[in-house]
Amino acid sequence: MGNLPNNVIPYDVFSLSLAEVYYRAAEILKANELLTIMMHQASDELEYYFKLSSALMHRYEYEINLNLGILNYIAETARNFGQTAIADQCQADFESKLQYYSTHIYQNLEP
Repeated sequence: MGNLPNNVIPYDVFSLSLAEVYYRAAEILKANELLTIMMHQASDELEYYFKLSSALMHRYEYEINLNLGILNYIAETARNFGQTAIADQCQADFESKLQYYSTHIYQNLEP
């Protein structure tokens, strides 16, 4: 993604809409690259938060929910534009992380 590389301008939740623009402009590879990078980024951030102690975890509940939402959005967007490989991979990652969060962490969060 030459004009907006992630290492210069890091992708965030607002970058997700670019994928739809790329898909609609028939720039499938750019859209797929953006979604794949963001999928790995959200997944890596969740892994980081899940490794924190319970005492720290509650401070990052917003970020955890945001990254879960990003994974879900990526899966939906990819599926809507016929990119089933990305959609399936992201959906599986979303479901496993959501399951882990709801069974191992969510019940133990104390404000």
